[in-house]
Amino acid sequence: MAAQRMLTVTGAEAVTPRMRRIAFAGDVAGFMRDDQMHLRLMVPVAGGGIAPRKYTVRRFDAAAGRIEIDFALHDEPGPGAAWGAAARPGDRIAAIGPGGGGFTAAPWCLLLGDEAGLPAIGRIVEGLAPGVRATALIEVDGPADEQAFDVGADAAIRWLHRNGAAAGTTDLLLRGLRDIAFPADPAEISVWAGVEHQAFHAIRDHLRDDLGLPRACHTVVAYWRRDSAQRSLAASLAGLGRRLFGAQAEG
Repeated sequence: MAAQRMLTVTGAEAVTPRMRRIAFAGDVAGFMRDDQMHLRLMVPVAGGGIAPRKYTVRRFDAAAGRIEIDFALHDEPGPGAAWGAAARPGDRIAAIGPGGGGFTAAPWCLLLGDEAGLPAIGRIVEGLAPGVRATALIEVDGPADEQAFDVGADAAIRWLHRNGAAAGTTDLLLRGLRDIAFPADPAEISVWAGVEHQAFHAIRDHLRDDLGLPRACHTVVAYWRRDSAQRSLAASLAGLGRRLFGAQAEG
């Protein structure tokens, strides 16, 4: 099992109105790896306890001894989003990792994700070598949530807007995927997707069953599950109701 490390917040900035980038120092050397993009933060929970939450190391600066993590700011935040919204310089948090694997580039790359996968897409696309052809399909709520990337590759970033629809309820990424023209040789292809659970199944099935892509040239990951988020919210509301009104309250 990976060792637990203590990190200290050294700064924070708003990337977009719904995304906050937090810089950490401390025992960060183990997270500065291109082959492992993720870590787990031991996020404190209101009322006591700890919730492990998985995040992408968005950037690292070995010379400065600093890593950066992007936190999506949800309208109904869970423990991770709530901590990320409130974190200030000097705050400390435990982390475990690295883990979660990296990204294997190919001459032609396709990246897909929503807000949960956006930090990983940003890290991947900024790390692609010049000459690599890449397309990224990224679902966000609207234009204010789009980000600028420092890209050296031949990359096309396509932003897909939900326009007020709840995250995890649209098929924008699948429809965008169906419009992509793939190279004929699978050896030239690398596809990566970090999405909601239902989109994970639809995207994976399209790549494997409809396009016949070998598993070796695509990685599709379910970063979150909408019904789980709803259950967590319902449980939190039920707990609040019990604290306010007694044991008769139900979620």
